[in-house]
Amino acid sequence: MASFLSGVISGLFCVVLGIGCLLFAKQTPADGCSLWLRRLMDTKSWSDDDDNHIDINDMKSDTFLSTRREEHADEEDMRSSAQTKQRTFHEHDDVFKDVHSWSTKKLREALRTLEGELQRREREFRKIEISSRPDVTPAGGARFKYVHKHTYATGDPKAAAYFVASYFGGWCNHEPGHGKQRTHCNDTAFEEPMTWNAYFPPSLEQPLGFSIHSVKNPHKLPAKAPMNETELGLLVEKWRGNFSQTGRFDQFMDNHLGLVFDSLDPLVEKWQRDGVPFICRSWCCGPGFEQWPDRCPFGPSSDTDFCEQGCYVEVPHGIILEALCGMENYKASRKCLTKVGPHQLKSFDLCSDN
Repeated sequence: MASFLSGVISGLFCVVLGIGCLLFAKQTPADGCSLWLRRLMDTKSWSDDDDNHIDINDMKSDTFLSTRREEHADEEDMRSSAQTKQRTFHEHDDVFKDVHSWSTKKLREALRTLEGELQRREREFRKIEISSRPDVTPAGGARFKYVHKHTYATGDPKAAAYFVASYFGGWCNHEPGHGKQRTHCNDTAFEEPMTWNAYFPPSLEQPLGFSIHSVKNPHKLPAKAPMNETELGLLVEKWRGNFSQTGRFDQFMDNHLGLVFDSLDPLVEKWQRDGVPFICRSWCCGPGFEQWPDRCPFGPSSDTDFCEQGCYVEVPHGIILEALCGMENYKASRKCLTKVGPHQLKSFDLCSDN
């Protein structure tokens, strides 16, 4: 099935691109293909959006950024101005012909060029969005760049790392040394320090990836004294119990890390399959929520309302991770979390323990 779909996609791509050979072929088909390939290599000049026809260079201008900050007050004027400068494929509707005459090598080169240009533009859009926000640099002059890692103390770093890798889509290995602990302490009265990492791949929003660092170090205070990190985590885990059944959101759960995903359904299916306790909460309230429509703590939500929604899972031992999705608006939040029932998806109520 995968190879069939790949063939279909490749075929469609070939049909679309190949029309360019005939349009550009003034003398021979080969000349047309050469001209069209050169046109592909100049992808930086292509328009960014078939609806707006805004060139990426136009988007860097102060006029464009100012217009965006004013929430598109003069949207039609901006669009009209940008269209006078755009270079788009609309003037070449018959460009893609005879792509079947291209070699496989040329098609792959064209595809790589298109993919590379799309990635470049996505990065550029992200830079423009960030640069248009006010006060992005603190008074001290230090500019925030990205999140490198988050570290947790736990009684079982290995179990924590493997849990995160299994149920949140990352992978793990021993750290440092990728399999061997390099730290050996002379004081043998305590266990050796142990560290494990769970890793997440790079993304457009987090270009260098991300790691969750789990540590157990009995050589640090309070050592073996009561209420050390290992003992505290186990006590919280035992006291909390199966919170899928109780439906409670306790005080300790507010100490957590939030990871954003495009969809939570694949994660929820894994949790449900393996009996992993979890609960889901949202700052919105609408159809599909236990409190809707008469008991919404903050009133019913509209489709365009901002919606922070996430599911909470316990990592060994006593650690909480939150998986979020649909941060754009309420409508998006309902589309990315469909595998939970009303008893598990509730709107936050700060006046109760739900």
